[in-house]
Amino acid sequence: MDPQAARDVIAKAWHAIDVADWDTLRALGHMDSAIRSGATEWHYGPDGIAALFAHYRENYDLDMRDYRTIVMGDKAAVETRLKLTYRTTKAGFPEARGQSTIVPVGSFITFRDGLFFRTQMILSIDDWMRVFTADPDPDFAGQEGAG
Repeated sequence: MDPQAARDVIAKAWHAIDVADWDTLRALGHMDSAIRSGATEWHYGPDGIAALFAHYRENYDLDMRDYRTIVMGDKAAVETRLKLTYRTTKAGFPEARGQSTIVPVGSFITFRDGLFFRTQMILSIDDWMRVFTADPDPDFAGQEGAG
């Protein structure tokens, strides 16, 4: 896959997640796509992948900054910092008060037919859980993102 085309697909997918445009996200996923979001948690097909991110968006604002992409053939690696803001209280979790934290994330992607085919996200659950004890941080603006 052309490196710029891969970067464009990644940017479109992130924008779709950012604005909760699940139709666009589904359109970027191969019919047989899958994403691994935890040690053993797989989500299959464009609908399953859209549902995964819709679930996160129900409770968190997800703000990806400073991402770097390396593309080699039909594979890409993305390194980023993800700002999580806990905005809606999840059942069984502490109260949401706008707490936020930064989580480093690595994503390893394989493309097929110019679409996402396999993706594995790697992040620290300890970093993710820090959001519940963090102080609210209303200003993440001013830090520039990159594509």
